[in-house]
Order: sequence, then structure tokens, then C-alpha cells
Amino acid sequence: MPLSWPGLESPSPIPAGAPTPVGYTVSAHFPAEVKRVHRMQLREVDGAEVPCYARHRLNDEALRHSNSVFLLPREPLRPAATYRATILVETTDGFREARWTFTTTGGSRRPGAGMATALAGPAWRQRGRAQETTPPPAKREATLTPGGRRRDVLPL
Repeated sequence: MPLSWPGLESPSPIPAGAPTPVGYTVSAHFPAEVKRVHRMQLREVDGAEVPCYARHRLNDEALRHSNSVFLLPREPLRPAATYRATILVETTDGFREARWTFTTTGGSRRPGAGMATALAGPAWRQRGRAQETTPPPAKREATLTPGGRRRDVLPL
């Protein structure tokens, strides 16, 4: 997918009057109706939060029948950068969390330049108790396969 998007869509997820181009949409799709959104966040792996527009059925009439949530970076993503997306929602089936990491390829920030590639995930977690609205921080663990090769694992 491209690093940026000109926003030529109707209805547009970009607020009226907002500058374009924006970053390409990051989304998660859930198997049950989203009742509440607890966290929608995009960060560079160095920890810097990426300002985004958040769109979902609770704040966008065009998505009223959708079980998807969307993060739209306010500016094009940086080339050759790694990002981490975290989305925590409450659905009719309980709490659901989606976390994944992706890296953009090299190139410029002009519309259509560069690409983004998912590295891992999404890692899905269903949370069963209402008081667990804040997930623990994600960490990667390394394990060895039976053949002795290293495998990175994102625990669920």
C-alpha cells in the first residue's frame, strides 16, 4: 500500500478542510459489533505517537453498519520506518485487541511513493473481563524451533 493517500473518496474519512495528502489508512475488522472504542493508536517503534484521525461506527455515520475501525494518519507515513498499531475495542462478544507492526519501504513521501508491509500480525486477543480495559505492553519473545532456528513470537 502507498505511504500517502490523496483522500479522493466519497464519503471521505478526512475531516472537511483538513490538509491532504494524509497517510494510508490502518484498519482492523472485528467479528462482532463494536460497542465502545477504548484505544486506537499508531506509534513509530521509537515511541513517537503518530497523530491520526480515528473513524468507527460510533463517530462516523457512514460506518454505522461496520465492525471495522480505521486510523488515518494526518500526514504521509515516513519511508523506511517501522510502526506499531494498537486497537482495543469492546464488542458484543467481549473485549478485543488487535496489535501489529509494519514497516514502510524506502522512497519519498509524495503520494503513491513507497509501500507499507505488515511484519507481524495482527495479533488478536479476546479479553474476557470488563476491568481489563488497559492491555499490558507488547513485548516480543524469541523461541527456538525444534530444528534450532530462532523464531520471534508476539505472545497473546
